[in-house]
Amino acid sequence: MEPSATSGVLPAKLPSREPSQVFILAAVGIIATAAILVPNLRLLVDAVASRGPELLLWSVLIVVVNLFFHFENRALQFTLDVPLVLAASALYAPAVVAAMALVSEVDVREVGRRVSIPRAIYNRTQITISAFAASTVFHAVGGLEQEWPMALAAMGLAWGTFY
Repeated sequence: MEPSATSGVLPAKLPSREPSQVFILAAVGIIATAAILVPNLRLLVDAVASRGPELLLWSVLIVVVNLFFHFENRALQFTLDVPLVLAASALYAPAVVAAMALVSEVDVREVGRRVSIPRAIYNRTQITISAFAASTVFHAVGGLEQEWPMALAAMGLAWGTFY
């Protein structure tokens, strides 16, 4: 394929075939995400019933940040969604944050069809699991019920867990 006459850059192209490891990782991610969310369905339904508009606002903010504040070069990809996900992990139960991350973590490459469906599933489930783990750590350490130095330490641990 030749570079575009106007930009001199090769157009982004969806990989023709993903390695089998990507399919395996996507399947493991689906199983792990289901293991997080299915036992907590009642909690999720109650959270949506009691705080639906608030959760929707957080989800929309995360989607907007992912789609419009996305920086990319050949080696790195960077979005500003992590502070929002970590803030939500402090405010909500781990399963609620995991569900929020699952539905709102949109990669701009998905929209442009530059990433395959198995890779997109893997990426989303990885973020979902990380958000769940970060929220679990934050709340296990004491979270917002503690004095601010301990809450700050808990958020630092949550941040480290997310990554």
